[in-house]
Amino acid sequence: MTTEVQRVKAEIERRVKGYDVFLAALREIIDRSNNGELGTSKVIDMRKIAERAIAEVAV
Repeated sequence: MTTEVQRVKAEIERRVKGYDVFLAALREIIDRSNNGELGTSKVIDMRKIAERAIAEVAV
């Protein structure tokens, strides 16, 4: 494999992983928000879920 092909392959793999991380985070946020009344603790939890996903994907 050429260096360019390897670079493109690595970039695609990174983006797919990012998609999976964000999709899992969105599912977790949806599950958390569907559990009763939406209050401050839930909003904080959902923000933390999103922050964790962004930190995992950010390079």
